[in-house]
Amino acid sequence: MSLAQELKARAREAGASLAGIAPAQPLPQAALLDSFLRGSSGESLPYLRRDAPIRRDIRLWYAEAKSVLVCGFSYGGSRTAGW
Repeated sequence: MSLAQELKARAREAGASLAGIAPAQPLPQAALLDSFLRGSSGESLPYLRRDAPIRRDIRLWYAEAKSVLVCGFSYGGSRTAGW
């Protein structure tokens, strides 16, 4: 089993509904994130505004990062069927 497969399997064992590996690079959709944060929807999610530059590029938080394990957790219990 590759390291990526092992990490994703461990994430799922820990309760993640989804898990994937992404390159640690600037967010290609950074302009969409900025637009969202400026809009009314962004106002209701202040935690997204916090550390916005790091959300645009994870390497600002951890410069040596090459890859990122991205996990999705369902807030709906077992309603993840069909995702």
